[in-house]
Amino acid sequence: MPPERRASARVSFAKNFGKSKTGELSETEIFIRKNGEPVSIQFTSDYVMQDGQPKYEVAMNIDVTEKKRAVDALRESEERYRLLIENADDIIVNLDYSGKILLLNRAAARYFKKAPSELVGQTIWDLFPAETAQHYIASVRKTLDSNETLNIERMVVLQGEIKWFKANLQPIIGSGGQAASVLIITRDTTIQKQVEIRSQARLEFLQRLRQAKDVDECLSIGCRAIYKAQLFKRAVLTLHNENRAIINLGQVGLEEEVLTKARKGSAPDLGLAKKITQDQFRIGRSYFIPAESGIMTKSIERYVPQTESLAPGPGKWQFGDELFVPIVSNDNSYEGWLSVDTPIDGMRPTADIVSFLEEVVDITSKQVHELQSIGRLRMESKALEDTNVALREVLRHIDEDKMEIRQKIGNNVSQILIPAFLKLIRKDGTLNTTYYNILKDGLPELVTASGAAVLMYSKLSPREREICNMIKSGSTSKEIADTLNISPATVQKHRELIRRKLGIVNKGINLSIHLKGL
Repeated sequence: MPPERRASARVSFAKNFGKSKTGELSETEIFIRKNGEPVSIQFTSDYVMQDGQPKYEVAMNIDVTEKKRAVDALRESEERYRLLIENADDIIVNLDYSGKILLLNRAAARYFKKAPSELVGQTIWDLFPAETAQHYIASVRKTLDSNETLNIERMVVLQGEIKWFKANLQPIIGSGGQAASVLIITRDTTIQKQVEIRSQARLEFLQRLRQAKDVDECLSIGCRAIYKAQLFKRAVLTLHNENRAIINLGQVGLEEEVLTKARKGSAPDLGLAKKITQDQFRIGRSYFIPAESGIMTKSIERYVPQTESLAPGPGKWQFGDELFVPIVSNDNSYEGWLSVDTPIDGMRPTADIVSFLEEVVDITSKQVHELQSIGRLRMESKALEDTNVALREVLRHIDEDKMEIRQKIGNNVSQILIPAFLKLIRKDGTLNTTYYNILKDGLPELVTASGAAVLMYSKLSPREREICNMIKSGSTSKEIADTLNISPATVQKHRELIRRKLGIVNKGINLSIHLKGL
């Protein structure tokens, strides 16, 4: 014993001799080693009796210093381990083969809005839907049966919200060398998974949109991207004309009956559009109309009823909630709308969700405008092609007319001018003034001859054309008769035939003036 305690110990021992209980295992640290270090002793004692009275006390002492240190170290280690688990950001749960919770930390309990002590002893069947619980119990048993680590990733619905978790399952080995339970360390990867899913949906959306053949297909691809991004189960994207009739529609998740009704419906009228686009409903460039506003339920033709029950609660999507993203034309008028409902996470929209929807609408509308421009260009190209065909036909006729005119001019030259030229000099060597005048007047007229004049001459015989030229040059019927060596009556008969062929019989038209006007 330490020197300073020896005297008091002797007094205490003598005073209690024969009174203390014996046979019980006790522990003390009142002793020290020779080097002065304290020593932990476990001891038990009994009395040696003489004449019915205790004569001696026999004690057996065991040095448990190292054992006590080991126990204290283990207790300290367990405390540190407990504190580490309790304060860890990751979810830590210890399950047995049946799925019963042996231990979990505060991070895990928070997801169930309970204290850890309330959850210990429950099973995963008590906390998760049957499908999710079955998946987890299968993973737990696989880890225990194989005695190997397992990594899994899983989407879970907790308290009506979609969550993604990555979990590492480690077997905990019992005293017999067999895995007795599984320690699950889980990390909430919801945000990262949402980014990954939306990025993949966006990439697929862009790839498919480039291959779209028409406007309705573009709109449907946009709606499909919203579903693929795990945002909404139903989406409708429409375009309307100036009369607000729906001309194009794409959708995902609508029943056939609802779809048929939607196609026959119309866009929000100006009054409803004004109510929808109030600043109090604005999120970004979009508008969220809560059911409690009563705006959409009063507009039966526009309202597409929701069919799936949603869990009530703060921030939860309610029946009658509507989210609209407008498609704005170049003149700042609304040319279409995106309407969504039945959010996959059951929550009312946040700014980042609206931002994704707006991006889908913007990209889709650009592709739609491009397809519409290509369609207009094709129509204009077809019209131009048709015009070119007609123009080529006109040019062909013009070329044919030119050829005909050349032929007729050649005929006039050969049938009128050349004969007149040959008769220009009489046999006595004098000048025939009549044929001279025909040549003088006929050559300029031939150069400037109109199609009508050429056509007129083509109807006449050579003799009639000859007479016409003499009439145009001012020759009288007697002069024509003398020149052609025919009778005046014959000249008169030719004049009547010429009037008939030119269509001026009985019209009071002077033949000479008519011929000069051609």
